[in-house]
Amino acid sequence: MKRFSASKTTKADGSDVDWHTLAGVLEEIVGKEDKNEPLSDDALVHELAKRGFKLERRTITNLRKRLGIPSSRQRSTCRTTAPQKPLPISRHRPSLN
Repeated sequence: MKRFSASKTTKADGSDVDWHTLAGVLEEIVGKEDKNEPLSDDALVHELAKRGFKLERRTITNLRKRLGIPSSRQRSTCRTTAPQKPLPISRHRPSLN
């Protein structure tokens, strides 16, 4: 894995690409995703692979964090929460006296 301090990385076809270009592609993908079902880091790896970038998930995670892009869970606009369980009714009610 190349470090982000390096000025470039290599695409699957062997061509060199600088990190700024990769960051722009990542931001473009995230910008166009369905906000109700944002792409996970694994899905971002797959999308980048379609464009010729062969990178590990942890590399994408680190780059996403450095760019200030939240996780897919945090990017979701349609968060559903599990229904709250009702509180148990106490058998012993306190006296109001």
